[in-house]
Amino acid sequence: MKSKVAVFSTRTRQVLECVSKILEELEWKDHVREGARVVIKPNLSWPGKDRAAYANTSPEVLDALIKVLLERTDRIIIGESDGTRFSVDDCFTASGYADVVSNNRVRWVNFSKAPSRPVDLPMLEGFELPIDLLNCDALITVPKLKTHALTYFTGALKNQWGCIPRYDRILLHKQLDELIVELNSFLKPALCIMDGVLAMEGRGPVNGRKVELGLLLGSRDPVALDVSAMRLVGLDPQNARHVVLAAEKGLGSFAGEDVVLSGEEVPRLRLEPAKLERTVRLMNSLTRYHFFTKYILLNNTIFKIGKGSVGVLRRLGLS
Repeated sequence: MKSKVAVFSTRTRQVLECVSKILEELEWKDHVREGARVVIKPNLSWPGKDRAAYANTSPEVLDALIKVLLERTDRIIIGESDGTRFSVDDCFTASGYADVVSNNRVRWVNFSKAPSRPVDLPMLEGFELPIDLLNCDALITVPKLKTHALTYFTGALKNQWGCIPRYDRILLHKQLDELIVELNSFLKPALCIMDGVLAMEGRGPVNGRKVELGLLLGSRDPVALDVSAMRLVGLDPQNARHVVLAAEKGLGSFAGEDVVLSGEEVPRLRLEPAKLERTVRLMNSLTRYHFFTKYILLNNTIFKIGKGSVGVLRRLGLS
């Protein structure tokens, strides 16, 4: 059977209607039983209000999703992990999630502060995963549609990177693409809803430019969702290595003929991809060395000096 990707425009419908229709298209009640324990994993990657609207999953999208889910269960957790240099609680505040949580009487969990335990994943040796996530009946991943300076695109598959609760998970960057695939194989998201109401192009996932796409997409197949979103905005899925690897591992459909778009006809747009700068490529290659990652990249003082130097090189066109 072909993988279904539902697409609706928030230019012609309210967000709640779009989310409801996407979930209907995905026959969500077959995947979220009555009283199920549900974990919603948004994308929270920026702690400031200046970029929160187009760097983080929209609170309006989150609110709409919860309102539909409450038809079957009130055992709902919203969870995300700290970033390398920020607390995700600041992202929670910047994105206005407090009202969503209190109005719907659901629970917010900072995975980095919650109980976790080891799992049998070779690439995660020495790391753990949140117990709330491991004990849930359904994981619903809600990524933001953005370009990415390192992985080309950040969407349904990449969003599970934030399920690793340690702030220093950058120590695992040396096998980032493979680990994204391993995480998705293990966690098996039941539903994927992608927030493209406001998107990001250029130097994503946090330093790019805001784009008003007005799109919401959903699928039970994270590979099909990512490749469909990329094709809709003029990006080449072959450039997203983690997506290619996930398809090769059988996690979803990649070829256009194996994916069917349903819902609403939307115009194809074009996002500017992130340029993989030499400095970013060099930094990522050096993460294979534990000493560099732990004592240089994770050292805030040294990182700020390096970031300033890269900024100068960028302005000179030498980065």
